[in-house]
Amino acid sequence: MSRYFGYHAYVNYIDPDLENWRSAYYGANARRLAEVKATYDPGRLFRISQGV
Repeated sequence: MSRYFGYHAYVNYIDPDLENWRSAYYGANARRLAEVKATYDPGRLFRISQGV
């Protein structure tokens, strides 16, 4: 799976002590995912710790 997710984090596991978690979990896609999230969930109904 490293081809898709890199070597930074375990997918579907939230690590509260992970530094730079946004980069580790979402990599280069973080900014675009945040834009999509803001468009389709402006009220932040769907949210999780360390989520977009």
